[in-house]
Order: sequence, then structure tokens, then C-alpha cells
Amino acid sequence: MPRYGLAVKEFNGTPFFRSVLQEWGLQVMRYSEFHRNGDNGEAYDVCFSYKERPNVGILASAASRAGGISLVEYESGRRERQWARGDLFFSDQKVGYEAEVKLTRVSSNMQASRDALDDVVVPSLGAAIVAARNLDRNSNHRLGITFVVPRVVREQGEGLATASDRAFGFYQALLGRIRSELYDRNELHFMSWVAPECSRQFWLGEGDDKVHYPGILLIGKFLRLPNRDD
Repeated sequence: MPRYGLAVKEFNGTPFFRSVLQEWGLQVMRYSEFHRNGDNGEAYDVCFSYKERPNVGILASAASRAGGISLVEYESGRRERQWARGDLFFSDQKVGYEAEVKLTRVSSNMQASRDALDDVVVPSLGAAIVAARNLDRNSNHRLGITFVVPRVVREQGEGLATASDRAFGFYQALLGRIRSELYDRNELHFMSWVAPECSRQFWLGEGDDKVHYPGILLIGKFLRLPNRDD
């Protein structure tokens, strides 16, 4: 699959929402491009090496660039209490969306196997869906979203180019599995992905390891309003 793309179920994807996903991928790439060492150098920072909240901010900025308005950490009612904070609200001033967002990392030692989906990805998305179901701002749509970030540790004595190729291969394998096992089987309503070319040599020191994040995936599901069946 290409380094950048998206898929949205037609019965859920409004033109504005599709534009938000497109802009999200572009924003991820813009962030990496801004942090390059020169015009032809490698990126020295990527937004998906951070945790959940900075990446929610990237998604919020994508909604704004798509022509909408957005608000992170906003006040929203919840069924079990009078008020709480939602992760992200965005709207084109015609249709409103509320989203609960999670971020999960998938280690390459899982080999993009079913374990990665069943033990990491699906539970993270499930937690986002449960949280989104409890939101109550009278929006048109509620969304459960998970950022999926592959994580690859460089092996001892492994060259950077070889390790980077292995990391991107893992990213592609995980992307393909999510597409075939979740999206194509209607377990997801939308997905988008991006692996910036300029971050192929971006390695972080984490303890004694050198760790590479080859890209990021955004996956999610629409929830129906309370007077309908989920």
C-alpha cells in the first residue's frame, strides 16, 4: 500500500469528514517536513513519536484546515455524571462530531500477527468506542478513534538502511492486516495512514534501544445516536 491514503465507508463518510482525514495525513507530513535537516535531509522529529494529546491536536488542526472548527478537551455531558471532558469536537457548522481518542503502539516482535490486532489494536479501539458512547453534546456523530503507531527496535549490529526497510515492511504488513481483518469486515468505518518518506531514518533512543516509528494509522468507528441501535 502507498505511504499515504484513506478509506471511508460511503454510508458514514460525509465530504467534510473525508476532507478531515485527508488533511490529517497532510498535517502529519507537514510536521515531519518542517523538522527536516535541510531540504534533502531526514526529519529529526515526528508527531507520532509523542503520546495521545499532541496527535489529537494534529487531528484538530486538520479539521480546521478542512474548513471546519475544532475544540480539544472540551466540556461534554456524560451519562454517568453531569459533566466531563471530551477529547475532540469538530464541525463544518452543519454537522458536528464528537470523538474519544486513544493511541496505542504495536511492537514489531508481534510480527503484525493476529496477536497485534486482538491484544492491542482492537481493545484500544473498544475503549475509545465505550468512552464515545457516553458523550452527550447533542452532536450528529460520535466517533471512537485510535491512533495505531508501529514500534520497531533496531537489532544489534543492524545497519540503519536495513532496519528502516524492515520497519517500513512491518508498517505495511500491519496496515494490510488492519485493512483486511477489520475494515473489509466492517469492524471499522474509516481508516487513514501516513508514513512520511523524510522520516525513514528517524530513530529515538529509548533506554538501551534505538527505536523507529515508521508511520501512523488512524482507525475508527461511527456510533449512532442513543435513539438508534449501535
